[in-house]
Amino acid sequence: MKRSLAFLSFFCIAQAIRLEPGSFDLSPYARDRDAYLLFINNETKTKAFDQEPDTLVEPLVLETDARVFMIHNLLTPAEADHIIARAEPLLSRSTVVDGAGGGKVDPIRNSAGTFLNRRSDPVISRLNDRLSHITRMPVSHQEDLQVLRYFPGEHYYPHTDFFNTPIEKSEANGKQRYATILTYLNDYGVDYDGGETIMPLLPPTKAQTAWANVTECTRGKLAVRPKKGSALMFYSMNENGDELSSSTHGSCDVLNGVKYSAPTWIRQLPFHPSSLPPGGPFICKDGNQNCPNWAAQGECTKNAAFMAQTCMLSCNLC
Repeated sequence: MKRSLAFLSFFCIAQAIRLEPGSFDLSPYARDRDAYLLFINNETKTKAFDQEPDTLVEPLVLETDARVFMIHNLLTPAEADHIIARAEPLLSRSTVVDGAGGGKVDPIRNSAGTFLNRRSDPVISRLNDRLSHITRMPVSHQEDLQVLRYFPGEHYYPHTDFFNTPIEKSEANGKQRYATILTYLNDYGVDYDGGETIMPLLPPTKAQTAWANVTECTRGKLAVRPKKGSALMFYSMNENGDELSSSTHGSCDVLNGVKYSAPTWIRQLPFHPSSLPPGGPFICKDGNQNCPNWAAQGECTKNAAFMAQTCMLSCNLC
């Protein structure tokens, strides 16, 4: 953990660091790097995903007890749209951690959500490698990508991402969550209003002084109005392993439209490594020989959740 947290000091010497497009593929921490490079260069790669985004990491807060960064252009618009399309058929009411290794429905959080496995398609694999490059930690320490959808009136009240029970932060689960990367999949002010990310224990940024229509939810605290493809990254622990209350964060009520976001949590140890494909990302394929016929009969819409899991190729989800 100290190796990763020490990486934060690098950001103190400049206002922002630009990550060279294409450099993500060369992350030394991706165990399946060679297989991944081979895959993205083969003929199945689509033109929509040919271009790496010009990613910029900008520090927002650099204090002893708070580390917050904005990652600009983490995803391309096409990649963000792809993740929404993958997740939409699988969404169900979001839950919160119940302290016993499971989840429970709670009014603190009334969005819909689902998880997309690491390396489960080329786009998610590219995101996994970019986050490995930025955090300087292996993909194995990332949890699966959660995708969230917020309709008007839906929110996530302020909370922390670190765990408070031994079960949730056991070695078998990868120990504690020490960093969060919250990726935004569509645009504030275009696709929806409201839904800002807030960190109520931290002061507003200078950029917020130019905001119009400031709501009570965002007033007087650090807040982010999401831009498609960008991400907010913050650390829940310091270099000594102390959990940071400054990482408290939430999502304001969406006022109109629909908001999509996708958090990734980084653990101290590998997270369920047996679930991480050892040979690189899954090839885009169907899991049943009947998938083309089912798709032709309209099952991609009528039986969306099953088809999204079983017939990715025939339903054009990869």
